[in-house]
Amino acid sequence: MMRINFAAFKEHLRVYKLCYLFLIFLLLLIVRRPNQFTHPFIWSEDGTHILSSYIDQGFSSLLIPVNGYLIFTSKIINFIAFKASFSHYPLIASLLANLFIILVLLAIVKSPTSLKNRAFIALAILFIPTDSEAFGVALYSFWWAGLLGLLCCLWDKNNKFYSFRILFTFLSFSSSPFSIFFLPILFLRCFLYKSIKEYFITTFSIVLTLVQMSFILKYPNAIGSAMKFLIPNQASLDHIVRSYFGLYLFDEKNTIAFLMALFLLAFIAYLGYSKKTFENISILCLLFMSIFSTYLRLGDVFYVTHPYVAGPRYYFYPYILINIFLIHNFQFRHFKIQMKKILFDRFTLKAAKIGLKNFIIIVFVTISVSHSAGKLTRAHEYISWQNAVKECISANGEYEFPVFYDGKVYTNTGIKIASDDCRRLIEEQFFGDQGLINQ
Repeated sequence: MMRINFAAFKEHLRVYKLCYLFLIFLLLLIVRRPNQFTHPFIWSEDGTHILSSYIDQGFSSLLIPVNGYLIFTSKIINFIAFKASFSHYPLIASLLANLFIILVLLAIVKSPTSLKNRAFIALAILFIPTDSEAFGVALYSFWWAGLLGLLCCLWDKNNKFYSFRILFTFLSFSSSPFSIFFLPILFLRCFLYKSIKEYFITTFSIVLTLVQMSFILKYPNAIGSAMKFLIPNQASLDHIVRSYFGLYLFDEKNTIAFLMALFLLAFIAYLGYSKKTFENISILCLLFMSIFSTYLRLGDVFYVTHPYVAGPRYYFYPYILINIFLIHNFQFRHFKIQMKKILFDRFTLKAAKIGLKNFIIIVFVTISVSHSAGKLTRAHEYISWQNAVKECISANGEYEFPVFYDGKVYTNTGIKIASDDCRRLIEEQFFGDQGLINQ
């Protein structure tokens, strides 16, 4: 009878853990947006802003803000794809965007942070109960870059792999305006650890924040009428509870969802109070700041957002932070022992409390994942990028290049591109079908 060598199997998993995680992450990303692999296309500001500015100014357009802020990672991915092969741009941009997401998830797993259960946190991020708007598109890679800033806030106090922390800080603060909210946490780290490396990271972050803010404050809609929404009212608080906590657990807003949302809120508050750790305080502050900043940014539009229907990207950080908070506080290693004590050994109040906390966390995460399981995949209609490029090249003068807005052909936005510019982009590409110019 064949016996399984569990020690050898465990060692095999340890050595090849990252490879398996890479494949799992890739599979889940394909599930979330399969058409971005089978027939990808250009989306929203990738076309209307980034492509148009690249045509006019080339790589120097990296410092041109999009909607009032710099999105470094999104532009770099697009620029590489434009230069590599404009005739195959959508596929290259999609592959690079998904590769960047996987690298962010692997960074969560392997970075020397104080987060616990990091592999489960990375997996849970891919199951957040929202539409897959922020997945697999070059434009929205800056949302993922913001997660690197969170890692910098929770980095090991001995600053192992410090060069990676500097890189993550740059990518986060130069790409995601949400990174501004990391500054108070970095200030606190300076106060607690009093390290030259902490001072440098914080100073570097301040410089990048000032650069971001210089663009944000010039953008007419960046602040908008935020002042009149500065203090949340009853309607906004109700929307926050029902949408950001109720819809995290259930498909629709109803009485049960509202009561469970209140229970989730109370449980999060209890965990934060009972375990007043640096990590818990940081994650909770970022959770509520992500919601409050959305409230200020959107104004009246805030009340019509929905994780599957309208503005799902505005639920990206809150739902991820809820998952991180719950899974970080799950005592995985001792869970089996604790449950055995409750069920079989003599009953102790401490074991019951710890076991109950773990059980509640499992219930919340399971409910969230199960109700999102049937809504993970987002599809879009087919448009031939190659045909669009051919038509642009053969056009006399300007051609209105199609750009996806919501994945439906009839709601496409358009960007006017001169046929000479299309020819130039094909001529300058490193590889691809140069014959398109002569067709």
